[in-house]
Amino acid sequence: ITVIVPSSIVSGQFGQHRMRVMLTTINPATSCGQLNGIGETQDYNVQIVN
Repeated sequence: ITVIVPSSIVSGQFGQHRMRVMLTTINPATSCGQLNGIGETQDYNVQIVN
């Protein structure tokens, strides 16, 4: 999968990172909170390249 990364990324931020994707069916998921309703969370390793 290809994801567009903003051009303002600092060169030191390339490399391996973790990405968390949350899906919920009732209420929106918050960036640092819990799922409110039925849903799931998936964690991925992503490689940011130049």
